[in-house]
Amino acid sequence: MKNLGVFNDLKLRASYGQTGNQEGVRLYDYLQLINVRGYYPFGAGSQTQSASLDTLAGKDRTWETLIVKNIGVDATLLSNKLSFSFDYFIKRNKDMLIPVTYPAVLGTPAPYSNSGELKTWGFETTVGWTDKIGKVGYSAKLILSDAQNEVIDYGGADTYTLGLNTLKYWWDPHIREGDPLDAYYGYVFDGVIRDQKQLDTYKQLGGVPSNIKIGDAMFRDINGDGKISLYGDKPGESGDAVYLGSLTPRYNFGLNLNVTYNNFDVGIFLQGVAEKTIFREGDYAMPWSAWWRQPPLFYYGKTWNQDRPDAPYPELSFGAINYWNYQPSTLQKINAAYIRLKNLQVGYTFPVSLMKKLTITKARVYFSGQDLWELHHVKGGWDPEASTGGFNYPFQRFYSVGIDVTF
Repeated sequence: MKNLGVFNDLKLRASYGQTGNQEGVRLYDYLQLINVRGYYPFGAGSQTQSASLDTLAGKDRTWETLIVKNIGVDATLLSNKLSFSFDYFIKRNKDMLIPVTYPAVLGTPAPYSNSGELKTWGFETTVGWTDKIGKVGYSAKLILSDAQNEVIDYGGADTYTLGLNTLKYWWDPHIREGDPLDAYYGYVFDGVIRDQKQLDTYKQLGGVPSNIKIGDAMFRDINGDGKISLYGDKPGESGDAVYLGSLTPRYNFGLNLNVTYNNFDVGIFLQGVAEKTIFREGDYAMPWSAWWRQPPLFYYGKTWNQDRPDAPYPELSFGAINYWNYQPSTLQKINAAYIRLKNLQVGYTFPVSLMKKLTITKARVYFSGQDLWELHHVKGGWDPEASTGGFNYPFQRFYSVGIDVTF
């Protein structure tokens, strides 16, 4: 390899790891606990507290097993000017603790069972270039990573709900085998009702509010059963809600650029996500959900009324019809991919000859800025890195100047 004159270093890697994961195991699951709470009977009458069995003790459970497989390559080429690294991994969460459904005659919740499996896979790569042209030195490094996941086995679970489906809420988990974690389900928005003929036709579908009118939203009957419904008529049969994507971002990237000339230096760090989806729905996203709540900016002047018959969003309403119009659907799906100038730094290092006279080893002055610029398509004044519900302060831009001195 050395005789080729191309590689300065080349390393191939492969690894296998297995470890335990105690997530989901409570401290006293091996003991049968009894809850003493509430009043009998049914919260009224006697003030005698009732006792009931807690979740059944699970003596045969164990930790989950995490298995990680990884292959990779590291290389430097062309007199160390070009560097390259690539890793591909597959992680399996075997023996995942999942709830098991038993007949109601059991009388108390059953313990979780080591019956589930989750698969996660992805890659991370780094490409760098370092060189010099005359007095100008420069370097660039690109980092790109991606990860996906899929629920392989969850005890045959096939439950979903409108909006976010997650396992974070143990009291009401929703998951479908074959879906990723944090999957999002919603209806397919089919436009705004524009005239009486369209209204009369749409009201023939079942599941449509009786007080629906011109200006309200239509959603597509995906399974063709003549009604708008979350599930089909038969057990296990899908309704009109479809998988709209996951909240997990894809293709995270970062780009470091550095240039030096004489005593000046400039550093730029760009960061972003190439594929990201967020959904704006619920009270904090729909317009006019409460008289005191300010609606998102992108609704202004774009909701239907008689003066705006071609507006893209349904009319402003109160009550149940408003929740119908702005329920989870493709209307609320937003492309949140972005690129951001995360950091910019410009510095000047004083000449060594000058600093020696002042008994200073090194001195550098600099200007630094953070979150100075971004490009994205997120509507409503939200930042692409903000939480989906908008429960956060606005992103701020920071500017600073400073001096580093070494004696």
